[in-house]
This record gives sequence, structure tokens and C-alpha cells, in this order.
Amino acid sequence: AGRNDLGVAFSLNFVGPDAAAAAGLGRAFVSRAILDAGTFEEALALAREPGQCLGHSYQLTCAARAPCGGGAGRGRIAVVEAVAFNRSAVRDVRPEQGAFFHANHLLLLQGVAQHVSESSARRVARAHALLPTVRDSASALLALTDRADAAFPIYHDPAGPGPGDPDRSGERTLAAALVDVRTGELTLFSGPPPRGRVAAR
Repeated sequence: AGRNDLGVAFSLNFVGPDAAAAAGLGRAFVSRAILDAGTFEEALALAREPGQCLGHSYQLTCAARAPCGGGAGRGRIAVVEAVAFNRSAVRDVRPEQGAFFHANHLLLLQGVAQHVSESSARRVARAHALLPTVRDSASALLALTDRADAAFPIYHDPAGPGPGDPDRSGERTLAAALVDVRTGELTLFSGPPPRGRVAAR
């Protein structure tokens, strides 16, 4: 996750499309370019940049009244999925549509062969059951710490599964991020939110 001084912020998710372009643009370079975006529209264009080598999912935001919004006076959120061979999809996330959850496989881009891990599929399924309860940042953070599916929880121990831990995914949640689209503040959590807050900007 990251944020620049103009109010553009983003988080990102690995996805696993089967096809790759060996000479394509790597996702780390795309992510770094997004941090230089001056507007939300520029960030959207960068996330969908043609010629990417594999694929990624980006969750982009622009704070209300921030310079990135061009004076629109409202916060914006969009999810972008982009893969090799110039294929991409965008979903604007609006309050009237409710919350949206993304894990580690493509949800928006249709017709792309991909690897979908059991962990990603089960986290998305569990999140869909929780989405009707997400009304604000506090309830969103609560959903992100959910461990009701003990074998494949939404929130993983940052140190990885320990002895006796029923988590079978072998995965870790290294950090969680919360972007307030009203103020532009980015808060990072090293442990389960809302505890474990390490930095806010």
C-alpha cells in the first residue's frame, strides 16, 4: 500500500493468470508509477498500462477535496484488474453499491484462465457473507480480522501458522491498511486491526 502527497492511495493483491508476456512490464514498476500519479484518472490509466507481463489487482483511492480529484469534492475508490496482453477491467466502488472484497484471483476480468487457490476462494466466500455488515471503517476492519473459517481465514497470523494453529493456508497477513477517502489518511496495522496501529499519514 502507498499514498502520495496529492491524495492518490492504493493497495494491491497478487492474482495468478495462466498466461504471461515474458517481455512485459512488472507489477512493481506499475505500483511505483502509481505513486507518481497526479490525478485519480492518471492512476487508473497507469494501473491499466498496456504491456504488463503477468497481472495484478489494484485498489485505488482519491480523497475528497484532494488535488488528485481535480476539485470534484468527493472521494473515489476503484478496483482495477490488469493482466498480460492488454486486458483489464475496472469497477468503481460506490457507497450505494455496498462494500467490495478482493483476494488473490480475478473477479472482474472474464474469460482469463487463472489459478484460484483454495485459500483465495474461501476468503472471498467468507467475505461475501460479511459484506452486508460492513457499513463504516470500524466494521470493515472487523471483517478483515475474521478467522471464522479457521483453515483458510481472512486474517492470517503475521508470523505464519504456529503449532496447533488450524490455518492450513501457509500464508501470512504482513500488514493491513485503511485509507480514509474523506481525509486521505492512510493507517497501517502490523497486527490485527484496530490494534497494532503502526503509522498514519
